[in-house]
Amino acid sequence: MSRLQRIDIRSEVDAPIDTVWRSIASPAGVSGEMWPYVRKVLPRSVYRIGPAELRAGHRLGPSMLLLFGLVPIDCDDLRVTHVEPGRRVRAESVTLALRSWRHERALRQVGERTEILDRVVFRSRLPLRMIPGFDEALRSAVAYLFRHRHRRLHELVGPAPAYRRWGMHAWS
Repeated sequence: MSRLQRIDIRSEVDAPIDTVWRSIASPAGVSGEMWPYVRKVLPRSVYRIGPAELRAGHRLGPSMLLLFGLVPIDCDDLRVTHVEPGRRVRAESVTLALRSWRHERALRQVGERTEILDRVVFRSRLPLRMIPGFDEALRSAVAYLFRHRHRRLHELVGPAPAYRRWGMHAWS
């Protein structure tokens, strides 16, 4: 029996909590965070669920996870299990590779900034656990993806760098 693995990632973003919530509680926001490493293809009906309609019990899957937006790497069946609007959301899933997956994201206003805490708890399936080093590699990949998601969230909701505010591109 494999052990549960847990990853906690914390950061602060220069944006009000309601701006961060609108992004993290929408399928487009979640996809934007994972890009370009992972693209999550959800049923069309899920894209009609906005942050105000997100409720515990919503089934968001089945969905396909595509590496670099092209290569299928896993399928999941995600269900929202807990929502505190504007503050916290938790979802649970099973995937082809994972026996269990639980992701909780909490927001807290810190002055004019927002603290973001992601807690991910997961367990791989038996056939994959038998591959030497699989759990360690999976843990590293999940941790990397969530650090990337935090960086992307900062880019998506934080103040625009000067070159973006002036309508220029970084390479101009």
